[in-house]
Amino acid sequence: MLVPELSKCRDYEPEVANILETLNDAIIKLDDLAKEADILSKKYDFDPEELESNRERLSEIKRLKKKFACDDLDSVLKYCDQMKKELTGLENLEESLVKLENNVSTSKAKYDAKAQVVSKYRKDNNSKLSKKIESILEDLGMFKGGFHVNFTPSEPSPSGIDRVDYLISTNPGEPMKLISRIASGGEMSRLMLAVQAATNEVYGYGIQVFDEVDAGIGGDIGFKVGGLLKRISGNHQVIVITHLPQIAVFSDHHIRVWKQEADGRTHVRVEDLDTGTKFNEVTRMLGMENHTAAVNNVKEMISKAKKLLQSHTL
Repeated sequence: MLVPELSKCRDYEPEVANILETLNDAIIKLDDLAKEADILSKKYDFDPEELESNRERLSEIKRLKKKFACDDLDSVLKYCDQMKKELTGLENLEESLVKLENNVSTSKAKYDAKAQVVSKYRKDNNSKLSKKIESILEDLGMFKGGFHVNFTPSEPSPSGIDRVDYLISTNPGEPMKLISRIASGGEMSRLMLAVQAATNEVYGYGIQVFDEVDAGIGGDIGFKVGGLLKRISGNHQVIVITHLPQIAVFSDHHIRVWKQEADGRTHVRVEDLDTGTKFNEVTRMLGMENHTAAVNNVKEMISKAKKLLQSHTL
């Protein structure tokens, strides 16, 4: 080291003493700095195995985020908790199955009991309902041969344990046949009208739409159909598409719908009619708009409709 050599020179050169003092101070400071640097280096000294473990963990987190479409680690952990719960459920699967089987057995017993009650109620009231519907259909000039509801056992369903088929005979002496096979669209609509009228007092509120209910009828039958629709409207919102004035006069709200061509295109027009415009529309439906005979005819129809409603004979 240079310091001992300089110490020898101190006897010959007094200024060397100052240099030695400065060097000793520097050595002490360097020694202190070396110790601090050593402490710092140990602070950031990583264990290679621990470093590799952290790298593998980060890689696994990245893989899980991609696999389960998670944006961050919290989402991965939530998914992990969910899977743990599912795993616990699978581990207790046998116990859960026993509980479910017991619940199914209990529910089935309740269903069977209620289904039997519904089935018995249907069959006990079948004759009464069929006769009531027959009477209405006869007033509507339909199915004079009869109406019948047939029940056959079926697999349990939300509708019960019965398969319900509606049968009609269009003429006396003819065998009963399924309505779906022999009834036209208009006949089916009027049949539904009769069913709704027969069950109107016990049937819940709802919306009923009748299209083609006026197909193949007119005159007094048209009035009876209109009266039945009016009766049903006491418990339901009834929407009727009709071209028959005998039915239209019973409406509370009359909406006219027609097509109009303009600029080479066809447009659908809708108009909500008031009392005056409704009267004019009904005369138009008669094919004699503003004709004296048509006006008198409409007045007579309105009067007849009111009398039918007041008489409660519908």
